[in-house]
Amino acid sequence: MAGPAAFWSRRAARVTMSYVLIVGPPAVGKATVAREVARLTGFRLVPSTLTAEMLLDVFRRSERPFSRLHVEFQQRILEEAAAAGVSLVSTAAWAFNEELDWAISRSRFEAVRIHGGKTFIAELEAPFVTRLVRNHFPDRVRAKPNQQATLTDDVMREMEAKYRLSSDSGELDEFGPYLRIDTTRVSAGEAARLIVAGFGLPLTG
Repeated sequence: MAGPAAFWSRRAARVTMSYVLIVGPPAVGKATVAREVARLTGFRLVPSTLTAEMLLDVFRRSERPFSRLHVEFQQRILEEAAAAGVSLVSTAAWAFNEELDWAISRSRFEAVRIHGGKTFIAELEAPFVTRLVRNHFPDRVRAKPNQQATLTDDVMREMEAKYRLSSDSGELDEFGPYLRIDTTRVSAGEAARLIVAGFGLPLTG
């Protein structure tokens, strides 16, 4: 009788995964849009908040184990999903002026591609003043109970000054299909439908 490894190897040979990464600055609507994409497509949802909230029960964000484990957990989930042919939608606040963020993203996309998967990037944008208002939306606060200290307006201003949180034109072309969506006057559902249609993703049901 074949063991678990053989089972997963055969399954991965039959099914390839799709990985949709939704990027953008804080409070632009990444997690809400990702949830809608997952609902429309049946893809599994793995927002960055998932691992961050768990780790903040144990470590402070400023402590080295938090950053290391946050990256490792997200990477391992993606690797296992790619090997098993499980499609994912995930989120990230990508600092485009930080080499570490580029290295993390390249590692994730490579994990998908070595298993024959497909990668897609949807970048969300909205004016800073709009995001400051959204930063206090009750749904956002409830979804991130352990991250309240990092959700202040002052922290967002510091991030805005320190990091380049929007990509330049053509900068992400190396990673495959790409969409940029201004969410200022677009609902999460509308943004999700644009992503699904733009990438030709399958719909559930």
